[in-house]
Amino acid sequence: TFGQLEVDFRPWSPSEQAMALQECDVGLCPMPDTVWTQGKCPYKVLQYMAHAIPWVGSAVGENRVMAGSGEQEPRGLCASTNEEWLQMLLRLIEDVRLRAAIGHRAHQYVARHHRREVLVNRLSQFWRKLIVGRSNA
Repeated sequence: TFGQLEVDFRPWSPSEQAMALQECDVGLCPMPDTVWTQGKCPYKVLQYMAHAIPWVGSAVGENRVMAGSGEQEPRGLCASTNEEWLQMLLRLIEDVRLRAAIGHRAHQYVARHHRREVLVNRLSQFWRKLIVGRSNA
């Protein structure tokens, strides 16, 4: 247990992770606001988004970008204080339509910007520009 909260601890494995994501209703990504977390890749958030899972994360670094902070239709929710965490979680718990909408927008975003084909194409363009730039120098 974690205080009064019962914890379902599962040793990590690829299959366990896949099962846990399929069973998940709301993803959580709490992080302290440090230099490290401000530049950290939001890997866990991207996993939630790829599985169309609505999520709440600390309002730190790339979490804000992934959430679409400031947009009318967010892809996730960010919180800075305990009170904000409580408010965001209650919103998702109480509103099944909001959960579905955020999950859907998150999934669409990942499909548009983080699919393997998209990333390979971006990397390929980067290297082509770099090589062409060097050959012209």
